[in-house]
Amino acid sequence: MLMKEKILLKNLKLDGETILSVILFLMGAAYFSLTFTFREFASFGGYSVSAKLIPRMLGIALCICTAFNVQFSIMRARSKTQEGKKQHDPAMIRDDTIRGCLTFGLMVFYVSLLHLVGFLIMSAIYVFFQILLFSKKEQQNYLVSAVVAIVSSAFVYYLFLYGFRMMLPVGLLAFL
Repeated sequence: MLMKEKILLKNLKLDGETILSVILFLMGAAYFSLTFTFREFASFGGYSVSAKLIPRMLGIALCICTAFNVQFSIMRARSKTQEGKKQHDPAMIRDDTIRGCLTFGLMVFYVSLLHLVGFLIMSAIYVFFQILLFSKKEQQNYLVSAVVAIVSSAFVYYLFLYGFRMMLPVGLLAFL
């Protein structure tokens, strides 16, 4: 069995997704390590939550997600090597590229209006459209997507407000 695995690994061609995942893993590790350079300030409201918490959580999450992605892409490459055929669907690649560009546009839209509109509303809008963007046409349910977007945004907002005692942007529209 060991010899067979060695032969498969020699024939294994790493695709762009695997290489990008490895690069993102290294960036996540570097991002996490840079959080140790943050200066300490007195805790806010008597809690031990500091400015390091969220960046560290994001660095760890990025490393975990990319590690899983590397593992899954290697497993896919192995199965393609074993089958002896490589599948590249140009329509699928085009759709993924369009989805990636739309996701980036949604992020820019979210960040640019966050302070004006506020966290609750902008997060709900962002999550709603992101769910619709990544769900198949047959599976799109606007009501379920709206409920998930509103509930998840409210949960995160109240977690930060009451759990971490940190205020998120309420937006200028709240003062009208």
